[in-house]
Amino acid sequence: MRSNHFTVFIVIITCDGAMEVSMVGILIFFGVLQQCKISADLRFQALNYCDIGVSMVLVDGGTLVDLLIGEPFYYENEGKLPWQNLRFWKERTMFDSVLSEDVVIMPCKGVLKACAMSLPDLWKSRSCLARVEGFNHSIVNATLGACSDGQISHEAPCIPYFIWQCGEIKELSEIFTVMEFDFTKPIGPCFGKAKVNFNVTGICHGFTLWIDWVMDAKSSTVLSTGPDCRYYKQGVKFLSKPVVVDVNGVCSSSECPSADLETSFDPSNGELTINYLFHQ
Repeated sequence: MRSNHFTVFIVIITCDGAMEVSMVGILIFFGVLQQCKISADLRFQALNYCDIGVSMVLVDGGTLVDLLIGEPFYYENEGKLPWQNLRFWKERTMFDSVLSEDVVIMPCKGVLKACAMSLPDLWKSRSCLARVEGFNHSIVNATLGACSDGQISHEAPCIPYFIWQCGEIKELSEIFTVMEFDFTKPIGPCFGKAKVNFNVTGICHGFTLWIDWVMDAKSSTVLSTGPDCRYYKQGVKFLSKPVVVDVNGVCSSSECPSADLETSFDPSNGELTINYLFHQ
């Protein structure tokens, strides 16, 4: 019969001392132990991403890690796209050889969410410049990323931005899941495809994307970074040209305007490729 008392070795991966989500994970773990009437001797080791190394967790002749807690939010990444915080997944993979067979990983999963939106003010602020007082700004447009309204050939940008600061905004579709990242497994390529059903009439300027961090296998605790959260930026993928979406009254899912959204994640560079196709 298995003992109800354990010695648990906990490794916390953090950056610059940012520990808020890590502490949430520890509290959840304590709650699980109490519900199962399990007592445990806990030993902690906090690792900074800047100094991380698998050899650092090999203590007492090779003790395996029972609980790995990552801090997916980094203040220094505030100006980056949400999926660039998946660095935690990469570092978790480095620890694969020292994780116990029944290791608990928090967060255990990341869910990429999206919503089609009308963002006229943000679109205008990112509109490309042609010639101003005789100066050609095409190089600036291509370098910084600008919305072209179909006038120039470069791909529409994907930028990090606080949606609540975008001025006029309107959700044109329900929030939907695009793809999932399973942190219980080593990092690898991911692909996702979702159908976007529009339920509000308006001009679609792009898709807003973010990651919901699932802390436990039962999804009882989910930390969202969506538009309702003012502390985190979302990713905004602009369309090459705004699309007018006309929802006439009540229509069935087959009759309403829709779009296909496809994404692929490349673990070698941490980039997320986003493609879309509208059906009117």
